[in-house]
Amino acid sequence: ALIAVGYGQAQTIQSVFVGNQFLPSQKAEKKKSFSWYYLFCNVGSLGGEFGAPVLRQSVHFLICICTVAGSFIISALVFVFGHRTYRRTDLADPTAPLARSSPVAKIGADVNEPNAMKGVRVQAHGRAHNDARPHTPIGLDLSVTETSPLLNPSRDYSHSTTSPLAPAKRATWRQTFAEIRPLLGVFVPLIVYWSLFFQQNSTWVLQGQQMNCFLGKLKVPPDSMPSFNDCLVIIFIPLLDYVVYPHLESKLGVVATPIRRIGAGMLCTVCSFVLAGLLQLYISDVDAERGDDDSTDCHGSVSLAWQVPQYIMISFAEVLVAVTGLEFAYSQAPARLRNVVTSLWFLSQAFGTLLVAVLAELPIPGRWQYFVYTILMCILLAVYAWINRNFKYRTEDASADDSAS
Repeated sequence: ALIAVGYGQAQTIQSVFVGNQFLPSQKAEKKKSFSWYYLFCNVGSLGGEFGAPVLRQSVHFLICICTVAGSFIISALVFVFGHRTYRRTDLADPTAPLARSSPVAKIGADVNEPNAMKGVRVQAHGRAHNDARPHTPIGLDLSVTETSPLLNPSRDYSHSTTSPLAPAKRATWRQTFAEIRPLLGVFVPLIVYWSLFFQQNSTWVLQGQQMNCFLGKLKVPPDSMPSFNDCLVIIFIPLLDYVVYPHLESKLGVVATPIRRIGAGMLCTVCSFVLAGLLQLYISDVDAERGDDDSTDCHGSVSLAWQVPQYIMISFAEVLVAVTGLEFAYSQAPARLRNVVTSLWFLSQAFGTLLVAVLAELPIPGRWQYFVYTILMCILLAVYAWINRNFKYRTEDASADDSAS
């Protein structure tokens, strides 16, 4: 339970925190930051899925636990000691740092600039002990009005219909739902995608146990194949960002928008399950010829290496969907709702894992289950394409304006 609470709390704010570290002028860098964030997540996952079992089997279980705990403590200390370098943003205006949106902080710096004191009422007063008004060390009463550029030099309040000093009006749940409703057309169909994606840790492992897990004298456990997925993701992320996407746009004139990338990822998932289904039919036929229909001892006749193509396709799909989804959830959400929208993105993953349990209870013959999942994915891909055929993208400037209004 503690792992679930901690992981859920951290996972929903990490990518938003990464995006907030960039200035509005650093749009290209911010876009690639989500890819590098996901890449390093997979580096850590690879260490856990591959390194921890090696330590447990080769050294000692206690050493494995201490190594994992020590790594976490070191990373936590690095995060804490680096807090002075982080860029903190104002929730009322996420495009500006806190220091720039504070009128008090700007008085000392900008008091000599032209028009810096416009809209600031200065009234001298005494320092009598019975004076209940707060005063500055130099005995001035500074009252900042809405016309003062000291509020935030990066914003123009001249056309504002409400005072920026007044408490922000809280949006109703209807207004909030109207803002995030277009994003649900992307997130909801992906529940089926996640249900298929997570089966590489379940049905694909069971499929591997029916195969020959020996490469010469070396035994490759089927449950270690997901670490191969991590390796592929680490390779595919820079390949797509620095080779494929730029080539599509410069050579073919095709812009890889988030909606297109996610749709392509869903299509790759369909291909991976077609490959898994064909492989399962072949395994079943070979085992039937041997008279061993329930071989799960890793001594089958079909080599485990035949699972590699389907892992390549599912890994390629993961980069197209998961990395794009983090960027999409951040850029297409109103600034004040970025954490909420990112939480909805991860909630679709949670529902996907629940759907896996539901699908596992269906009375589907093992050799045909992959094709049933493929048909289901094709239906949801068609629904996804139809819902988002005219999706209107929100610019980041609009997100900030909506948050501040």
